Amino acid sequence: PHLSVEGCRHRCPHLLAAGDWDNYGIKVHSLKSVSRLIGAVGLSEGAARLEDAADRGDAEEIQENHGTLMADYEALYGKLAPLAEAGAEEKQAMPEEEFSEKLAALKKCAEAYDLNGLDALMADLAKAELPAGREELFSKISRCAENVDFLGLKKILEEEDS
Repeated sequence: PHLSVEGCRHRCPHLLAAGDWDNYGIKVHSLKSVSRLIGAVGLSEGAARLEDAADRGDAEEIQENHGTLMADYEALYGKLAPLAEAGAEEKQAMPEEEFSEKLAALKKCAEAYDLNGLDALMADLAKAELPAGREELFSKISRCAENVDFLGLKKILEEEDS
């Protein structure tokens, strides 16, 4: 979830400027879901309103409320970031076999356009110390996940299979 939320943080301003309401809606949907999951009800509700506005193509509402949503997100992020950094030190090694199983599950998520499954798997991978030599692959996968690029993810994973 963290990766999708970070994707929202970095990509939403560009999507807003481009008027790309479909992808904007996907990003704020991720923020809405993760916020709800951690109990940040106000942030989740704000993201839900902007997701609905994106679905309707209501540029005026999005432009009026985007800044407030991002300010609320930044405030929460500032409070939670130290906790995430502290938890990063406690990564456990992931065996190659388990990593391969996660890749297979990611491929299924990409084929099914399963954003929730993708987020859950990416969270599992982000918490683990990856097998040696797998960081570059994970970086490529992460970029696709952050951009909700299921086709790119599928391509990367198919190349990995061959």
